[in-house]
Amino acid sequence: MGLEGQIGSLEAGKKADLTLIRRREIHAWPQVGNNPYAEVVYEHRSEDVDTVLIDGNVVLREGHFAHIDGEEILQNAQTELTALLSRTR
Repeated sequence: MGLEGQIGSLEAGKKADLTLIRRREIHAWPQVGNNPYAEVVYEHRSEDVDTVLIDGNVVLREGHFAHIDGEEILQNAQTELTALLSRTR
């Protein structure tokens, strides 16, 4: 892709997308085999995601959005759904 100078490894000055997953959860234990990719896909849940960095910026910390008001999003979604349903009646 010609982006080796920007992506592809964790180095200073490069873009960084990173997800940290809590792996020692009771529903994902015991761990069978030695394949962390299979563990993430088959044993873990979305709530096991602890931290997410996008382009080096923390967007999720300890399972909560770092810069987004979740309650505001839920309220806006409810308002938009109510408006949509009122237009369909």
